[in-house]
Amino acid sequence: MNVSHIVLAAPQWLWLGVPLVMLGVWRAAGAAHINDRLQAESANHFVHPLAGRLPLADLTARRLHAPRLSSSVQWLALACLILALAQPQRVGQPLPQAPASRDIVLVVDSSISMALRDYLVDGKPVTRMTLLKGILGRFVAGLPGDRLSVVVYGDHPFVLVPPTKDHALVTRMLARIRIGIAGRTNAIGEAVALAVKQARSDPSRRKIIILFSGGARPTGDIGPQQAAKLVAENGMHLYTIAIGATGKYDNTNTPMQLLYDPADRQRLRRMAERADGRFYWAGDTDTLAHAIADISRLETKPPTNRVRYITEPLYQWPLLLAMLLLTGSRMLRIGRG
Repeated sequence: MNVSHIVLAAPQWLWLGVPLVMLGVWRAAGAAHINDRLQAESANHFVHPLAGRLPLADLTARRLHAPRLSSSVQWLALACLILALAQPQRVGQPLPQAPASRDIVLVVDSSISMALRDYLVDGKPVTRMTLLKGILGRFVAGLPGDRLSVVVYGDHPFVLVPPTKDHALVTRMLARIRIGIAGRTNAIGEAVALAVKQARSDPSRRKIIILFSGGARPTGDIGPQQAAKLVAENGMHLYTIAIGATGKYDNTNTPMQLLYDPADRQRLRRMAERADGRFYWAGDTDTLAHAIADISRLETKPPTNRVRYITEPLYQWPLLLAMLLLTGSRMLRIGRG
């Protein structure tokens, strides 16, 4: 056993040893004074030179020394009890740090606007939903340890996947999202409000809401800015990603050329700023993947400087020694009696 790796978990209990030492010194001084006085008195008495050979004399000497031995054993037992209270323990290897724990709610627009084919992939037009589901599958795969949930909305929002760490389930359910599954319109505010309700179920975890939407012509009883305010009031962050083109005609030579722009980027930007998040525009697959990676980086909690170690308690050994000493002291008293 390496003594250098033994520490005391509660060293404050060692202060009990101070009055114990003071009491021991006081009793030792008193015993020495009494011994000196007895020796002075015995010098005035005549003792036969052969008296020490008598059996009675040897028994008397043992009885005189037995109380001292019993007292010493009791003092040592008290010291062991104090050491046990200080909780000695052996420190081993450092424990691995737990990964950052987050609750991420993915809010996915399934309104009719997601059927617009304003993206080109390999020269072929694809719908917004097709592009989004392809990126979300890779995003979910890159979040080990996080708890995910999915809210899908159209006329009204609903929870597609409750908070879970089963990422395979989340990936399968995302692949099953269909345009118009929740209706044709865009109840974006109600969807964000439902995401807040999902995320605040466990206050001990970091909360993130990521909204994927075109943002145009919102409907529902809760407005977008009202929902963003609700996110901020609950201490969460809202990241908005605009799905759609930037203008009615776009002739840029990007790998995924955009044809027109029904997306309301300004509305989504204001929502993100209101909820202390960031706004992104998914111009192509690369920018959308970059936006998701950037959100994951921003919401990664830095590891704590405190390192925890494997510990093995050792208090049972001084406690056992104290019990043995007290038992031995009791046996000495019985034998003396």
